[in-house]
Amino acid sequence: ETRALIRPKEEKLRELRASWEASKVIVQKTKEKTRQLLEALDAAAQELTANEELCDKLKEGVGLTESKLQRASALMESLGSDGEWASSATKQSEDGIGDVALAAALISHGGALNDTHRRDLLRDKWPAQLDAMKLRHSSVL
Repeated sequence: ETRALIRPKEEKLRELRASWEASKVIVQKTKEKTRQLLEALDAAAQELTANEELCDKLKEGVGLTESKLQRASALMESLGSDGEWASSATKQSEDGIGDVALAAALISHGGALNDTHRRDLLRDKWPAQLDAMKLRHSSVL
């Protein structure tokens, strides 16, 4: 008779232990998921801090750029609106490649030549070669 009373209680105890073990697994999984979420939140907070610092630096850069733009505008106004200086700068820029090529050729090959031969190369032969290659150069030489 006592055994009959104990059996249902033992069965209930086994069920409760199984339920307890299942609950422990669920709690462990929940703890792991919480840890992962906290790590992701920490990483996001660090990224936010870095982005805020970058934003501050960019804002400083905007201020510097605006002051440079104001100075450039003032310079443009002081140079006048005739545009002569701009066309001169454009021409010099376009002629620059050929002029650099002539200077490099003179430096690398002109040292061993006499003055007459150097002038002949600079005034006639090398400019003709640049013209053949369609490299613009100034004709000041």
